[in-house]
Amino acid sequence: MSLSIECIQLLLDLLFDVGCVFEINDLWTNTQGGGTAYLIYHIRQNLLLNSSLVSKKV
Repeated sequence: MSLSIECIQLLLDLLFDVGCVFEINDLWTNTQGGGTAYLIYHIRQNLLLNSSLVSKKV
């Protein structure tokens, strides 16, 4: 997703000179943010699943 947005910005700048900037830093930070969010989501889901299994056993 981030790569497509950066490519669109580059294309718009080449075609229409709209002043958008293609930055590799944006790709890197967006990828890190997405990976971190996925990791947090995955950990949260495992914790919720484990807590529901424990409460069902009691």
